[in-house]
Amino acid sequence: MRFKPEVLDTELPGILRQFVKIAGRDAWKKRLRGLEREMRRESGMRHFWRERCALEFGFSRMWRHLQKTGEIPFDYTDEDARKFLSFAAMTVRCHQRLTPKGRKRLAGMLRNATKGDFGLGPVAYEMKVATHLLTRDYDVEFHDLERGRGYDLLAAKDGMTLEVECTHMSGDAGRKIHRKDLYRFADRFSPWIRDHLGHLTTGLFVRLTIPGRLESADAYQKPLCALVTRALLGGGADVERDGVRVRVEAFNVERVAGPWTARGDLGRDVMEARLLSHFDLVNKNALVYVRPGQSVVVLLIDSEREDEVARAMHAELSKKTKNQFTGQRPAILCCHLADLTSAELLSLGQAGTATGLDYLATALILRRPHLCSVTYTAPGRTSVVDAAQSIREKGLTYTVVNPDHPFAGDERLSVFRDGWPPEGS
Repeated sequence: MRFKPEVLDTELPGILRQFVKIAGRDAWKKRLRGLEREMRRESGMRHFWRERCALEFGFSRMWRHLQKTGEIPFDYTDEDARKFLSFAAMTVRCHQRLTPKGRKRLAGMLRNATKGDFGLGPVAYEMKVATHLLTRDYDVEFHDLERGRGYDLLAAKDGMTLEVECTHMSGDAGRKIHRKDLYRFADRFSPWIRDHLGHLTTGLFVRLTIPGRLESADAYQKPLCALVTRALLGGGADVERDGVRVRVEAFNVERVAGPWTARGDLGRDVMEARLLSHFDLVNKNALVYVRPGQSVVVLLIDSEREDEVARAMHAELSKKTKNQFTGQRPAILCCHLADLTSAELLSLGQAGTATGLDYLATALILRRPHLCSVTYTAPGRTSVVDAAQSIREKGLTYTVVNPDHPFAGDERLSVFRDGWPPEGS
């Protein structure tokens, strides 16, 4: 199939209604209500769902407004809304052109998305790659949807046909501390810390170091809560037990985050951002507990064992691509690393060792010589780029090319190289 995925503003209400029909209104009603309940809770898990299901939250805001007014409140400053509308439009256009069998499978994928931790992420990534190809004049067949096996997309242009696999992976792969387990700990620790924040009159930076992986079980996390509480009550003395260490350091909140009052005038989000920045904890396993005008506890959890992100990614990609390609055409692997920042992706790309993306992609290619290239992507940001309100997303990517592939230098494959998707695409 070949079509232009762009839509006009006037089409958006209809697009949104058609999108809801694909998986069914009941499935989305249950999903959105569940997410809204999580966001109303004072819990760490609300942060997890906000990170993982940003598309659904953008969807929820627009769907509610559409039901009330018959219009979509399209705010071009709403990042989640922009990404969701782009995804929804592509999904509907695709659904219209699929066979009945393909439509049934797409509906099943969306229903599954309403139940999982990743939400719409994996489906959205496949649609994003397809959009990228279509806007560059490739004919695209949704191979896996239509046939139920093998690679995701078959793309053809100027006599060349490519097999494309789209893999959406958690940035937690290989990490000793997973985001969901971190936020579960935040929920378990909240009652402990709530009882003691009122007795504190300063800021405390707490570093909790564990010997291995942060486990999710109550029996594992509750002793950690007790140990951290013991350190807080001990006047800042370091505490250690069974290989777990807790170190506490006092700091002046106003010097770090700025003036604040019991009314919380500074704002919790602003204060949290300033604290995380000051302690260099952005995108790290950190939690912030605040009693406005009185006390703050910044808690960092780390492990003595190093993360093995790249190795875990390689193992998972090896497994997922073992039988995906036919070996008869040039093959492209596009891997999206959710929960990974552009800086972290760049760091993995520049590692230059057995932990680097070059090394691991090469190991993958050696076992699968039909792979022409492997492209890693991290979450990007959208922006409005012209008077016609066109929306484009750009973000850092890292591509490793198989130099021994017969089409290694073919310009028809440049769509997946050198910063795919290109800046401003």
